[in-house]
Amino acid sequence: MAGKLALGVKVRDIVTGFEGTTTGHAKYLTGCDQYYVTAQSKKGKPAEGSWFDENSLEPIKGQKKIVIKETADKKVGGPSRGPARGGLKHV
Repeated sequence: MAGKLALGVKVRDIVTGFEGTTTGHAKYLTGCDQYYVTAQSKKGKPAEGSWFDENSLEPIKGQKKIVIKETADKKVGGPSRGPARGGLKHV
């Protein structure tokens, strides 16, 4: 089940005032939903981000949702689905 916010929307944390785009979502066994919010990067520098509880985020009105187009083979990034390099073994 997804959280109440979509990925790719601009949000503001009501506690800290941090603003950015939701780029990740985590749902924990305890029922807590968190979103990774990535700030707009400054030219030539990596974007900063942090995890925030769902209830402390509010959408910024008037902002368009960011959508990343999928490639033909639908491999657009994220964690590897294959075994780790170096022959990781389960014991």
